[in-house]
Amino acid sequence: GKSRINTSEADLLLNRLSTAGIQIPGPGKGDCSLHVTRHHEEEFQAWALKVGFDPKLRLVAVGPGSRMQSKLWPIDRYISVLQQIRDRYGFAPVVFGSKEDWNLGEQIIAACGAGYNATGALSVKASLVGLKSCAFYLGNDTGTMHLAASAGLPCVAVFSHRAVGIGWFPYGVPFRIFQKDVPCKGCELTVCRSEGNRCLTEIKIESVVDGCRELIESGAFSAGRQRE
Repeated sequence: GKSRINTSEADLLLNRLSTAGIQIPGPGKGDCSLHVTRHHEEEFQAWALKVGFDPKLRLVAVGPGSRMQSKLWPIDRYISVLQQIRDRYGFAPVVFGSKEDWNLGEQIIAACGAGYNATGALSVKASLVGLKSCAFYLGNDTGTMHLAASAGLPCVAVFSHRAVGIGWFPYGVPFRIFQKDVPCKGCELTVCRSEGNRCLTEIKIESVVDGCRELIESGAFSAGRQRE
């Protein structure tokens, strides 16, 4: 489970524009921010009031779901990581995702004894408002991860190896990526039936905890916050 850095696919696509004479930003400097209106802020605040959301807590955004089974790191491993960073640093989880991720969110909140389950409760841009209350992102390779990066959050992300040669890593923010180099990489499967999600299950809990610790102790949060 060693963290990896690849050339960003976003920068590769931008480079194609440069061949047509279009001026582009430097690597990792593209603007991925989304326009948030007062309506989205009010939507988040209404939810926050309902659940007793406390932005003064040390919060970590969690994205445990995915529409692809082949991208799901086991939920018990996320719970173990979250419990360890709770005990060591005092972080409580805010779980983001679709309504299909509700049960995952409930498992996490129950196991951690604190936090909030926002899965299926907020629109995309209201979720962006909520993400900005968090210090960093922990989760799978999902749309939530990219939304967190858009919010300026450093990311600790667990990647399958269903695809090769594609660097859709969090853009423009500090990150720690975990992805195993296995013989069956590049399978392109949405459901892994024969290997038991080997490229994910071989990623160790301790490695991901270390990735969180590195971000927390490096001061990467302030670097990420500059993009808000």
